[in-house]
Formats: sequence, C-alpha cells, structure tokens
Amino acid sequence: MLWLTLACNPHDISLGGDSASDSAPPDSADSGGGLPGETGSTVDTSDTGETPWDPGTPNVFVDCNGGADFSTITAAIAASISGTRIGLRPCTYAERVDFTGKYLDIFGIEGPEATIIQGDGRSAVVTAEDGERAGTRLAGVTLSGGGNSNGYGSALRMDGAALLLENVVITGNERSYAVVYGTGSTLELDDVQILDNEIMGGGGVIVLDNGSLLAEKLIVDCGTDGAYALYEHNSTILLDSDLRCSGGYGIATDGGELHARRSRVEGGSIGIWGEDNNDTRNERMWLFNVAAIGRDAGVQASYMHVKADHSVFYGGRIGLELSRAHAESYVTNSAGIGTTCGIRTDGASDLFGWNSLEENGGSCAPDAYLTVGGDPAFVDGADDLRLSAESPLIDAGDADDDAQDRDGSRSDIGVYGGPEGW
Repeated sequence: MLWLTLACNPHDISLGGDSASDSAPPDSADSGGGLPGETGSTVDTSDTGETPWDPGTPNVFVDCNGGADFSTITAAIAASISGTRIGLRPCTYAERVDFTGKYLDIFGIEGPEATIIQGDGRSAVVTAEDGERAGTRLAGVTLSGGGNSNGYGSALRMDGAALLLENVVITGNERSYAVVYGTGSTLELDDVQILDNEIMGGGGVIVLDNGSLLAEKLIVDCGTDGAYALYEHNSTILLDSDLRCSGGYGIATDGGELHARRSRVEGGSIGIWGEDNNDTRNERMWLFNVAAIGRDAGVQASYMHVKADHSVFYGGRIGLELSRAHAESYVTNSAGIGTTCGIRTDGASDLFGWNSLEENGGSCAPDAYLTVGGDPAFVDGADDLRLSAESPLIDAGDADDDAQDRDGSRSDIGVYGGPEGW
C-alpha cells in the first residue's frame, strides 16, 4: 500500500463560475379568486404580492381520512392557484402527485414518518414536467411505491421544472433506471434520504441531464442495485452529504460539473468519476474536504479542471488519477492512498507545484511534491478518516493562516483539516 500526501499554498476555492445553461421556466397562467374545498368551505388564496402566512402554516388542508378541505392531494392541486400552501395531515395517500405547472408548497404537517405518498407501481410518484418555477416545494413526506420499468423516474420525474425537496424520505420504489430523474430542470435536495429502492441494471439512484442540482445533507445508498448513486450531465453542488453505491460509482459526472464540500462519496468501483467529453477541459471538479473512496480508485478525472483541498482519495489501486487535466488544476492538503499509486497523473499540467517521488512509485505523479510519506494512520482506514495521535498528517498541511484548522492550529492534511474540516 502506498500513501501520498500533499500540501502547498491554497488557491481560490469559491464556487462561482460556469454552470449548465438552464432557462427559467415561465410562470403558469393561473386565475385568481377563491378556492372551493370539498367540504363546501372557501379558502381565499388569491395572489396579493407578499404572502401573509407563516412558511409553516398551510392555507389548505388535505386529509385522506376526511374532515379537511380535501381528501386527496390531486384535488387540492386542481383547485389551487400558484402560491398556495397545501398542508398534508398524517395519512398514507394512495395517489400520484402532479404539480401540473403550478408552483405550490406541499408539505406533511407532521413529517415524513407520518405522511406517505404511495404510488401505483407503474409510474413516478411525483411529477413536475410543465414549467413549474422556483418556489415549488414538496416537504415532510415519504415517497414510496413508484415504478417505471420502461424508463426513468420511479419516485420523481422532472422536465423543464424547478423543485425543492425538503425533509423527504424516498424508499421502497420499484424497478426503474432512476429513482429520481430530471432533464433541463433545477432540483434542490435539502435533508433528503434515498434508501432501499430497486434500480434496473445500468441505472442510478439520481440521474440528471442539462440542469442543476443543489444538495445539502443528502444521503443516498443504492446498495448493490444500479451503477450510480448520482449520474449527472449537469451542474451539481453537493454539501455535507453521503453518497454510496457498492454496485458501481458513487458519482459519475459526464460532461458536467461537480462542486463538493464536506462530503463522503463511495463506490464499489470508483468513488468519483468525471470526464469532459468535449475535450475542452473547462468542466470543473472541485473537491473541498471530500472523502472519495472506491475499490479501484477514489477519483478518476479526464480533461477536467480539478481543484482539491483537504480531501482524501482512498482507492484499492489508485487514490486519485488525473488525465489531461486543465493547466490550472491543483491538489493541496490532501491524502492519496492506493496499492499502485496514491496519485497518478500524465504530467500534462503543474498540478502540485513541486516534485518528489520517494513514496509514490516511480512514474505515478511526475509533478507531485510529496511533503509527507508513510502510513497516514487514520483511526480505522477508509471507515474512519480521523487522524490518530501518531499520524504524520497532523499539523503537516499549509502553514498559511487562511488554511488553519478550526482550533487555530496549523492545518492538518485530510478531511478534518482546514477551516471547513469535518
């Protein structure tokens, strides 16, 4: 087993820059006026500019047991105008939910454990495919029972829409090439768990094309089904998240961009794979305080603009493999672990600033400057990347004040080091 650890001056690590083009969907054309409830009551939901309601207070109630404005989510959507807040009382709603082009705030009042939307096993549980715009939200629910054996999206399917999922559990959905699928869409995932779903061979848990994803506190596990926890031809920002796929890749970015911070990504083959298939080398893979773990490689990236700081690349064969990277790529304050190479590059760019190959196997990284060699002494290998007391990575990172650990000491190398350490 060979270890490579790197430290040099930090570079700008802001997340500004290019993203996949994605025009904003037009507003839906809704008429004003009151909303007749199924119980005969009328709730005023006319658009009046600023909404006077508390964000957590619904102005329309749904209860599949009766006694509310509506007994189905579908009926509430049909009667609502954009901007309506639809509160779901605890129940299992056996129906599909289609936002029908309206930007609505639909949420389970008592959270996902008590509020389940149960699909029919033949199509997506939730769809947003008619230009739903920013402000569309689904929160506090569990999505289960979906299926789409002829296509993509057993739990959620999006096309040209914007949607926020917040405090949502996605589980128990049946055969499909994707559990969550979007094309030309803007998807936000905040505190979402996607676990124990059935994925057809070659598919992924999340599959996104030509749009954007902002995910925070996202947990994904595809188990042994499927090839990807996330497959994206997209612009993705990933924060404080944990993605795992023992059957293949944690993340595959195919001509897309990935900006990840404080996250763990693990694949049965490769943790994170990326390629700019247009050979422009402009697509970005920026990894800050990221653990990328794979039985073959932690990270493999080709023709990409790679920036990595305070990360760990833990591969069975290669920790980090870069091919024809953008000339301004860099790796700092990071550890690469692999039996063949900690870090391997074809030397097409000055990735590391200085050169030292003593512990990295001859031809692995001709541009790498090895500041620390030997066993990094993690607490428990890839399973626990904290540094044990005898680790040579402690206080071995960049000495610049901007790179200091949270306790004010000199930067440690690895994911627990630096101002954004775990």
